[in-house]
Amino acid sequence: MTIERDIDILIAEKIMGLNVVSKNHPCGYDPECGYYEASHFLPPSSWYSEEGPVYLPEDGVYPPVPEPEPRMSKLNYYCYVVAVPFYSTDISKTWEAVEKLSERLNGDISVSLFQRKSFYPQWRCRVCRDSPKYFDAWEKTAPLAICRSLLLAIEG
Repeated sequence: MTIERDIDILIAEKIMGLNVVSKNHPCGYDPECGYYEASHFLPPSSWYSEEGPVYLPEDGVYPPVPEPEPRMSKLNYYCYVVAVPFYSTDISKTWEAVEKLSERLNGDISVSLFQRKSFYPQWRCRVCRDSPKYFDAWEKTAPLAICRSLLLAIEG
């Protein structure tokens, strides 16, 4: 698992309040729709080629239970979990985390981004909370810098 997915798990648990139940559940991109999802059956289909973190939604089922009507006469297990979003690489998901933290802190948060272009591009995110407290993180991408700053702010 990459450092980005580890950060996604921390954002999911500490900021979004999600119940992450597995860090290595079969996941993959649905060939028909093209979106990333978690397998609902074990053993999974062949296109669930990755292992990723999943959380338990309100109507979820985990750990997997035997399927009441096994498909193709082999024993399958069913679960209903959702793949943890890519907060540290998808900027739209990153802003959802910013909005959630702002909501949790009653709007008492400001986020500023700065890009430095020297030998290599680097982003700095500063999250201000309970002024004059601020939390800085420097990273190679804006979403990753924002996520790291949010995690520092929630801990601080």
